[in-house]
Amino acid sequence: MRWPWVRAKTVDRKLADLRAEHKAELQQRTRARVKTQAPPSFHANVSRAWRQAQIPQWDRQPPQDPRVALTSKLQTYEFAASHGVRLPERYGTWSRVEEIDWSSLPDRVVLKRDMGTSGYGVLPLTRCSEGFLLAGHQRPRDLDRVSQLLSGNGQAEGPYFAEEFLLGSTDDTEVPIDVKVYAFYGEVGHILLRRAIKHALPKWTRWRYVDAEGMDLGNIAYGRKVTPNVPVPEDLDDLVETAALLSKAVALPFVRVDLYSTTRGVVLGELTAIPDGAQARYPDWYDEQLGELWEDAEVRLAADIRQGRPPTNIYGPHGRQTFVRLGA
Repeated sequence: MRWPWVRAKTVDRKLADLRAEHKAELQQRTRARVKTQAPPSFHANVSRAWRQAQIPQWDRQPPQDPRVALTSKLQTYEFAASHGVRLPERYGTWSRVEEIDWSSLPDRVVLKRDMGTSGYGVLPLTRCSEGFLLAGHQRPRDLDRVSQLLSGNGQAEGPYFAEEFLLGSTDDTEVPIDVKVYAFYGEVGHILLRRAIKHALPKWTRWRYVDAEGMDLGNIAYGRKVTPNVPVPEDLDDLVETAALLSKAVALPFVRVDLYSTTRGVVLGELTAIPDGAQARYPDWYDEQLGELWEDAEVRLAADIRQGRPPTNIYGPHGRQTFVRLGA
């Protein structure tokens, strides 16, 4: 039996070799590219997209802007459903928190606000005698507190909606593993597996990075607790195929497709055009590699648009459905 520190050193050496291989490949590809003052950068592209998103919507023709179309969860659901992607079952939609009929909701439910980002305004709840329990928590919240959490203490606008509490197919935690696919116009850069043991508590969140084949990528980002204990879903191929399909239908070089592997198959979480904010930073060699994928995707998208692809998000053959039914 080998001592733990020996095994750890072996893993470290393997990860170092993997990074060296990636770095050598990137250097070889970069030599063949046009030299510029600054190398490709995923972080720089995300920052640029974030700045563009701050331009007032009336200056960007919202109905045609593919990024604006992804800011609404309900519009994203409509888009994904048109491509035949499964959605969580919906129980109702309300314009104001005060309109929610709590007695009509099942004992396990997820409440969301339409414009919430980065997990804010998403509440996986289980009913108890004193109100509701957040997933993984033991302290109950009464209806007033749940309403405050959902509405951002009254600062966030609706609509609000209630949907199915999904059951994961590969894990025993309350909330299924969040499969975040980083997709570049049909090509997958990597997959971030997020396991939330206690909802909305970062120190209880575990992360794992894998590639499209499920191979572990190790700790390729700063500021996240990466562990190989987060399981790779058995239906990873279906998850990757779904993410690639949706990303190719979005008229952007990059989109993060959040999916769940559930007991009834792949189910959509959300689509995010500007992920992470300043939370995740990558080493220079990997930031450059992702930046190169972004630039290549921009070139392919521009070529498709020149050949007749609409510069807007393309809806699928399953028809457009309207999900905003206030007070349903």
